[in-house]
Amino acid sequence: MNHASLAGLTAASRPARFQPGDPGGWGGGGTRYSAAQIGLWVFMAVVCSLFMLFTVAFLMRIGYGDWRPAPLVPWQLWLSTVLLALGSLAWHMAARRANRFVLAGANAAGKVDDAAGSARGAGGKAEGAAGKARGVEGRANGATGKAEDVATTPGHSPPPGAHRTPGSAGTPAARLGRDTTSTLRWCALAWLSALGFLASQLGGWLALAQQQYLVAASPGAGFFYMLTGLHGLHVLGGMFAAGLVTASLWRRGASPGRGAGLALCAQYWHLLLAVWLALFGLLFMVTPELVQAVCASVGIGVR
Repeated sequence: MNHASLAGLTAASRPARFQPGDPGGWGGGGTRYSAAQIGLWVFMAVVCSLFMLFTVAFLMRIGYGDWRPAPLVPWQLWLSTVLLALGSLAWHMAARRANRFVLAGANAAGKVDDAAGSARGAGGKAEGAAGKARGVEGRANGATGKAEDVATTPGHSPPPGAHRTPGSAGTPAARLGRDTTSTLRWCALAWLSALGFLASQLGGWLALAQQQYLVAASPGAGFFYMLTGLHGLHVLGGMFAAGLVTASLWRRGASPGRGAGLALCAQYWHLLLAVWLALFGLLFMVTPELVQAVCASVGIGVR
């Protein structure tokens, strides 16, 4: 066995290296998700676990006699729910627009691979085409002379549309520019909706405080401010991350990476909306009587 064959067998038996940008992962059979996507899923799982633990503590504590239910829902909290849903929809629309960036990047990469393969296959044909090109060059010189004679003939006019340049409105670059502008508008709407959500949350806190529903009023009030405040912190963190992605899109333009970042923002905002709806039902619709009735129906004693 010669050295070339031995080297080929060694390379074939060596495990494929992991390429972060390879959709197929290790050798085409690994994960097709990016590290950012997996990281977001892990973070979302942690967030869900955190709120689930607080929900269990809420349900365990609500059965005690010193529990004071929350008063009627202030209109500010209804408004905050609508604003958060609007923000979730806006991020979804922005991610749909940005998906065109990802598709454009994938198509461009495929064209580059095809061109590279065609260039390698055309290497052998190039030498044979060189001789033909020299012959064509001579005929082209003769045709150029004839064209000049025709152009100088009196009364000759070029055919209609000969000097007309095609419009750029339908070019891929123009379409991508319009998609980028539309995406930035949806991002701005989503970010402003999140800001309005936090403002309406603060207004709801002030409205409840005027009804003497303060943090120290009862354990129920403490749970209310803790859960809504914790959710608000997650919204604030999402605004910061989404602001970075949006600013990068505004300064540097569309790219597959920024399109993927907007898709992650949309996923996170969907989670924030789902968590808020669960908290809304928990804080204003779950009462001590309901918990006691459910526990009694399954044979669990309550204090």
